[in-house]
Amino acid sequence: MQFHNIAIIGQPQKITGHNDTIQRLYDYLKSLGLNAYVESYTAAAIEFQGDGSMTMEQLAEICDLAVVVGGDGSVIGAARLLAFANIPIIGINRGHLGFLSDLSKNSFEEPLLEILNGKYHAEHRSCLRTEKIHKGKVIERSIALNEVVLSSTITAHMINFTVLFDGHFVYSLNADGLIISTPTGSTAYNLSAGGPIIAPELEAMCLTPMFPHSLTCRPIVVDGDHVITITLNRSDHCQISCDGQIKTDVSQGDELQVHMDRSIITILHPYTYDYFRVLREKLGWGGQLI
Repeated sequence: MQFHNIAIIGQPQKITGHNDTIQRLYDYLKSLGLNAYVESYTAAAIEFQGDGSMTMEQLAEICDLAVVVGGDGSVIGAARLLAFANIPIIGINRGHLGFLSDLSKNSFEEPLLEILNGKYHAEHRSCLRTEKIHKGKVIERSIALNEVVLSSTITAHMINFTVLFDGHFVYSLNADGLIISTPTGSTAYNLSAGGPIIAPELEAMCLTPMFPHSLTCRPIVVDGDHVITITLNRSDHCQISCDGQIKTDVSQGDELQVHMDRSIITILHPYTYDYFRVLREKLGWGGQLI
């Protein structure tokens, strides 16, 4: 696949220190004879020196590749906004862990050039779609690349909810909340809550209760072709969040439906990318003993 029109996206709220990387990236892409465009909010935040600035909507219409400068949260935010356009994404890491953004801010040129020349490893990541239903009507929809979380807005406050799987009763539970994660999100909040790591190529969802008032309730991994329905039985102080970036209040009696979205996010990595090597490095796993 050949790339000609490249979007450059940062995170304006956390742009401190990123401006040099973004400007260097823009100049490098222009030196290769490519069309480079900086997302408009990012351009304003860094006082961008160049003639290519566009809104996210304009970038989605003309670009065939997006390079995101920031951490995993920046990649997730950009991916969610570009999901409908099916634009591949590369991440230059200016954050901490960097599960999704694995090019170095100090030496991104050589691996980026290899990717631009068609030498890359492509990962296809599934998204979740959430629908909030009130009195039988869908009143809000959103998508998540990492996870959908139902929780209380009050610290250390349990909620009661019922979970159905394709209409079949699973459990009613008192807990601090529930995490429904994709394979991508299995190494994020889900992992912190004791959930399993799921290989990224699987189309699956993981349900991980948060501090359940039960000695036997454990995470469940289910196939992505099905629908999870959650009904809030008790509590007036609840919210549902998508990737920790989109938050919506929910009330007693509201129903939430979560299922795999048709949108697929394509993340491009250097050709030498190894998912398990990334896990070893980021999570501090030991190497081979022999």
